[in-house]
Amino acid sequence: MAVDVDDEDGACEGLPTCPICLTEIFELRHKAVVVPCMHVFCLPCLKRWSEQKRVCPLCKGRIKGYMYAIESSGKYKERVIPASPWRRHIYDDDLWALPIDPPPGAAAGGATNRQRRLQDWIDRELRAVLQQEDVNIPSPQQSKL
Repeated sequence: MAVDVDDEDGACEGLPTCPICLTEIFELRHKAVVVPCMHVFCLPCLKRWSEQKRVCPLCKGRIKGYMYAIESSGKYKERVIPASPWRRHIYDDDLWALPIDPPPGAAAGGATNRQRRLQDWIDRELRAVLQQEDVNIPSPQQSKL
């Protein structure tokens, strides 16, 4: 195994390791570098990953592409990864979310029994924590006024 030693601080830096498969990347041509975050992976792992997800496995930033077939002369090939067509499809086809029916037992414009009980419980807890006799949380109807 080849090890580079940095002369300034004496730190040892081994071969890069792919964070996905945890193997060392021995040859430069098997190395892939994510654009724009510049994280390094082995080419087979990054190729499979980018087919499934368009975010970097390390920083979760959007992968715009990656450099591969890197040569010591500095030449490389680049693969550009287009944005997911799924999100664009929603807007292009003018799709909208369907409204959700209110839960059973909910009065029109009013709080459900569960919400009222939760409000009473929060009110009691606040009185205990704040050591105050009168703590009032506005109901949803009061907050609209």
